[in-house]
Amino acid sequence: MSFVIRFLDDNFNINEKSIGCYHMIKSDSESLFNQIIKVISENNLDINKCVAQCYDGASVMSGMYIGVQERIRSKVSHALYVHCYAHRLNLCLIQILQNVPFIVNFFNTVQEIYKFLMNGQTRYELFIEAQKDHNLPVLHLERLVGTRWAYWYRSISKINLRYTEIIEVLSILIKEGDQTARATGILNEISKFSFIIMMFGMKSLLKVTHCASTELQNSNIILSAAID
Repeated sequence: MSFVIRFLDDNFNINEKSIGCYHMIKSDSESLFNQIIKVISENNLDINKCVAQCYDGASVMSGMYIGVQERIRSKVSHALYVHCYAHRLNLCLIQILQNVPFIVNFFNTVQEIYKFLMNGQTRYELFIEAQKDHNLPVLHLERLVGTRWAYWYRSISKINLRYTEIIEVLSILIKEGDQTARATGILNEISKFSFIIMMFGMKSLLKVTHCASTELQNSNIILSAAID
């Protein structure tokens, strides 16, 4: 469990501070609640000064009867629960895009490129070498994370920037190595006009949401600005 506090100083400046990460043997609402109370006590914080609490929408945290937020509100009635707005944005995108089959197939291919080139030492070294041969800064591809769309944007951006080098490496791997069939399948897929069009389209779309997601995690943002 990660524990972060957000507070105002004497000059009314917004501050955020990470208190720490705590290993949880059990992750039910009662255990999490007890750990939160313990951390607050150990850091000499006054829980009665807590005016808000922010988590994702998991029922163990947000539950209106026995969730962590409700357990804390039973002690401090004015500690309002706010569902993290950056997480809300991620959930909206996931629900929308996962219902469009060709977009799902596109991202499956993006993830497959990452796993194929980054999870094999020989293939990884070939990819690094291809970039160096063209006097390019070495970029490492990024995996996709279901609830973190910043990764999706960065992943597409890096594939876009190193598309030529990826094609070169796959063209070598379809002739040598122990996974020539897999290399052939990926090469055929990313060479399609539909993949290239989708890559540019999704990059443009996710650039907008990436900006929003980044701003929603700005340490200086306030609730009214987040809602806007």
